[in-house]
Amino acid sequence: MNIEHLISYSDNNGNGSTDANLFNDASKFYLEHFRTTENDIQQLQQNSGIEFILNGSNDYKYQTAEIFLENGLDINGVNHFSNRNINALHSAVLLKNKDNVLFLLKHGIDINAKTKNGFTALDWARKIYDKTPTKELNAIIQILEIESNT
Repeated sequence: MNIEHLISYSDNNGNGSTDANLFNDASKFYLEHFRTTENDIQQLQQNSGIEFILNGSNDYKYQTAEIFLENGLDINGVNHFSNRNINALHSAVLLKNKDNVLFLLKHGIDINAKTKNGFTALDWARKIYDKTPTKELNAIIQILEIESNT
């Protein structure tokens, strides 16, 4: 089974039924204990990387991400399904997801990584903010500026 499918199946935001919750719990257990092999990590790395996990809707996505990072998933990997060649930090900026930004910075993502167009995540956040300012983006910009100066 494809690792992305298994991660999706373990999403605990199903319909809330007992059967669905049991299936989600079993999938999560199987994923965490039996599907963090070198092959699984490599498959995820060659596809969408950590971005796939972090953009999920489940309550334990950060726990799952940490397990995959501990088993060798590269936090600086790019999403190969995107033609933008962006990493998870750029994606978090685009989605205005401050929690993902904080998680990625905590785990050592390269804040200076650039897109194929030469933009860092901070550059991108500022550019987006100039066109459509939001509180979420302002908070992300402040976080990235502080992190850039350390």
